[in-house]
Amino acid sequence: MEVKYAGNKTEKERRQRQVLFDDQREALQKKPDEAKRWKKDMVDPCKACAEIICMGICADRAHYKQEYREMTDRIRQQLINRNRRQDMDKKKLRQYRSLKREQKMLEGKMEKLNERAERIPAVIGKVKGSMDTFPYIETHMSVVMSEPKQADVIYRQMMINGKRQEQVDELLAEIEEFISQIPDSNARQIFEFIYLNGMTQQEVGERLGYTKGRISQIISENLKD
Repeated sequence: MEVKYAGNKTEKERRQRQVLFDDQREALQKKPDEAKRWKKDMVDPCKACAEIICMGICADRAHYKQEYREMTDRIRQQLINRNRRQDMDKKKLRQYRSLKREQKMLEGKMEKLNERAERIPAVIGKVKGSMDTFPYIETHMSVVMSEPKQADVIYRQMMINGKRQEQVDELLAEIEEFISQIPDSNARQIFEFIYLNGMTQQEVGERLGYTKGRISQIISENLKD
């Protein structure tokens, strides 16, 4: 009867691999730098042994762990998508075109603020310092700087504008991602035509061959109650 070991290796195969790994390990031990490099690149998820080279006995376990990680990642992403889907409603979707206009407006506003920042007049100010060597006597020196009050106002406006841009970009991405994850192609097209392109349900129905009532039904099926 042929004995099978972990990793589905027979006794003969295990011995052959053992001889090969012994030779390789001996060679690597004579080259410490190469051994370190090999050990760094080696994938050994279970850490069951301290061998420089994986003996192959952990292959099944490593494969299982990889599949388990991929499965848990898929489940985690499905839960995230489901929660996002539950948070999405018609009110949020209808904001898309307004958000696109606001995004463009904020970009223009930021450009004007940058132009204003470049035109801030320079003034000479006094700052405190100290000598580089003992006894480190306090000194005062003149420096050229942007006019403080104007600079402060403009930079505060830029920070406020930047935060609004982040909020708008995040909402737009959330809506686009929600539509992209709708599983049915026709339903995705309906959502894109209506909420991203601004078409009416009647127009979309005529384009796709549905009644207005069926378009409304498909939208409701893909949104929370």
